[in-house]
Amino acid sequence: MKKKMNSPTVYCNCGSRTLIRTSSTSANPGRRFFCCSNKCGFICWSDPPTGLRSSNKHDGILTVFCSCGYGSIIRTSWTRVNPGRRFHCCIKECGFVAWCDPPMCRRAVEVIPGLLRSINDAQNQNRRLKILLIGSWLCFVLFGIFNSYKSI
Repeated sequence: MKKKMNSPTVYCNCGSRTLIRTSSTSANPGRRFFCCSNKCGFICWSDPPTGLRSSNKHDGILTVFCSCGYGSIIRTSWTRVNPGRRFHCCIKECGFVAWCDPPMCRRAVEVIPGLLRSINDAQNQNRRLKILLIGSWLCFVLFGIFNSYKSI
């Protein structure tokens, strides 16, 4: 029994979930692509151009390709507007972006940066305390060694 593969979820820049369509143009016959459900003009391909298709293509697996023909990788945004939101971007860094996650609500965008700052501050404080602890232990060891030589 053949297992059906799930396609990746892609959101366009206007925040809408995309639909999967099949091209009927002469330039890209039969190619599958993601397009905006609100018709904002967003499009990205789910397979490479015909010249770049490999013979090892697995049926049912859809990935995200940018218009330059290269595959995408998933990264996480840590900007103030999209903290923690995952996105597809071109492996050749051509500027292509397609979101994996839906837009965040306004409250999450306000809260997440503050939480990240708190975590970073706590980690920095922890590093400082570890350095002080190591320094104090070194002082005790050196003091012990000094006193043992002094008593000889």
